[in-house]
Amino acid sequence: MCHIIFTYHYDWIKFDQIKWYRDLSQGYTKINNNSPLNALAFFHIPLPEYKIVQQMESTIGVRVESVSSPAINSGMYSAMLEMGDIMGVFVEHDHNNNFIGCLNKIDFWLKISCENAQVQPSVTFPFMEFMHKTIIYLHRL
Repeated sequence: MCHIIFTYHYDWIKFDQIKWYRDLSQGYTKINNNSPLNALAFFHIPLPEYKIVQQMESTIGVRVESVSSPAINSGMYSAMLEMGDIMGVFVEHDHNNNFIGCLNKIDFWLKISCENAQVQPSVTFPFMEFMHKTIIYLHRL
């Protein structure tokens, strides 16, 4: 008998989608003299690794609710690590969180808005200034 040990509300990234990313990444790496081409990834629903990033001491920003990610980890993050091209992952699913953290040289951005400014202005405003400077830096790469 099989028991359901969790329920999931959010869909996970499927293996064919990860294969598509890997194939595209390898193609760009090949035309870039076999060097990964810097890239950013955008999703609506956070990868399960956002839960790790949320708990890290070095993560900055507003962290007031659990990360709403899929219960099934299909390996997108490990694919990004192996391809070596993704510098940052951006998602906007949670309503009250607003943070950035780094895990193995990939930046994880969640929501990134001024919406929580009235909740924690001492964190959010310096955070937004930091984010603006980071975006300018990434643009120059």
